[in-house]
Amino acid sequence: MAEATRDGPNAEPAAVDVPTIGCDLFDLTAPNIHTGVWPAQTVRPTEPGPYVPLWRRIRQDILDRIDAGILKPGDKLPTTKELAVQYDTSGVTVRKAIEILIEAGTLEGRQGIGVFVAAGSSQRA
Repeated sequence: MAEATRDGPNAEPAAVDVPTIGCDLFDLTAPNIHTGVWPAQTVRPTEPGPYVPLWRRIRQDILDRIDAGILKPGDKLPTTKELAVQYDTSGVTVRKAIEILIEAGTLEGRQGIGVFVAAGSSQRA
């Protein structure tokens, strides 16, 4: 890694090599729930367009994983806290996305146990 340095009072900082971590969450070949690894980046839209709230992007990412077969019926999602860290947002934002998927029947919450992909959850929320 190169260090950022200045040679004079108005000199530009030197380039710093920054390692990349994780992968794009819309890459459905990314590590999945079975390995216990979710990408460590926030959800970003793949094409420019109108603003979409983060909870909707999280919801869509979970739906895309279910449709692609990465998440299967009976699979347990990480905790709200773990998802909030991985999506770089608050637990309230993650919880909103999950609650909408629970209401749609795509996910099912079991008090004290966790949130699971519901049987027959290939339906869209």
